[in-house]
Amino acid sequence: VLLSAKHSSQRILRVWGGAENTTVAYAKKQMKTLLAEYVLSGTQQCVLSTPLTVVVPQDFGGSVGAVKEEPLSSLQQFKLAAMSIIREYFAAGDVAEVERRLQEVQEAVTADQAHVAHFVKRLVIAAMDGNSRHREMAAALLSQTYPAILSPAVMEEGFSMLLEAAEDLILDVPDAPGMLAVFLARGVVDDILPPSFLPQKVQDLQGFTGSEVARAAE
Repeated sequence: VLLSAKHSSQRILRVWGGAENTTVAYAKKQMKTLLAEYVLSGTQQCVLSTPLTVVVPQDFGGSVGAVKEEPLSSLQQFKLAAMSIIREYFAAGDVAEVERRLQEVQEAVTADQAHVAHFVKRLVIAAMDGNSRHREMAAALLSQTYPAILSPAVMEEGFSMLLEAAEDLILDVPDAPGMLAVFLARGVVDDILPPSFLPQKVQDLQGFTGSEVARAAE
């Protein structure tokens, strides 16, 4: 979920937590991920020829420790590139260019299918955070790139991640559950999601917002 000024403190608490059993290594990992996600919401361009880095504190003890630069993982690099592709698509509406760049990025960062599922997730989140034109463009892109670019497994995993993140999505987009339900329903109508997907998620996510969203889409 992209970090917004309005909900930054809530997001930080969710990501870092405050439990006594939280280890330094775990906190470092979560902070690094949060910083990378913050970058995704800006206007920075992804340069795949140069390793991307974030500064991570080496010591979280009583004093401020030294810092070092650590390269972003291939997944984080893919996410950065995906957001760049999505912004350009919303500006130009060029589906062929999306397909070309997405394939190029997958090769550049050695992305697997699990990486590509994040493109589906990021596209829908960006659309929900935008306007009705963005949402229609996102739905059309998903349909037009399926299954040649976005495989059935990628599509299902991307929407599964969205449902699992439903509680967090509400922090930045209060109407996210309703809009996500529309995306899901359209996905079934457009044959990019199997009819069995929704009832399965209603069952798998019982007790969570994602289950309610899936039920609303049925």
